[in-house]
Amino acid sequence: MTALHLPMKIRHTYTVPVSYDIALSLTGPDGCRATQVIQDVVTVYGYPAADFIQSSATVSVFDPSITFTDISNNAVTWNWDFGDGTTDTLQSPVHVYPDSGTYHIRLIVTSPGGCIDTTYGVLYVEQEFTFYAPNAFTPNGDGVNDGFVANGIGWAKYEMWILDRWGKEIYHSTDRTNPWDGSFYANDRHCQNDVYEYVIKVDDFRGDVHKYIGHVTLVR
Repeated sequence: MTALHLPMKIRHTYTVPVSYDIALSLTGPDGCRATQVIQDVVTVYGYPAADFIQSSATVSVFDPSITFTDISNNAVTWNWDFGDGTTDTLQSPVHVYPDSGTYHIRLIVTSPGGCIDTTYGVLYVEQEFTFYAPNAFTPNGDGVNDGFVANGIGWAKYEMWILDRWGKEIYHSTDRTNPWDGSFYANDRHCQNDVYEYVIKVDDFRGDVHKYIGHVTLVR
């Protein structure tokens, strides 16, 4: 009777990421040995470790540019989510944020073997406060500089009064989108060419109150 030899299965766990050669040695009943080696038959890929550093944790809205430097291990692809609705696949991108706020950054990296790892970061883009009021305007209907209003950023509340040279109030507004058009309370009664006083009160985003008093020249 001939003996039936069934295939033998061996299970082995590899723990170090590297390529392995497999060798099989057999010994026959007569003591003869045969060996076969297959090179790089098993490749074990390591897990990636996602990590990055950013050029700053807090920036001003005046200069909201951030450099993200990848320091991940065993990564071959990078997927950035900047927290403002935009993404990038560069390894170490530079990003400019559109506005003030708190942004949560996510980086997903992939290893050569297709494994992924994820890490997160936070960036604060701080609001600033500015104020500017022109010293003249020309309400002649040509579509250029037809209204007087102050401009700036970081404003929470706004209120403006216009006074004539005798101190009489001729305009008042709490809406920055409605500039003074050079008339008496916007009733089509055109004010004459003259120098007028403005009083503008602004509450900034921190709740601080700023009051500005100046003069603006009306020239039609």
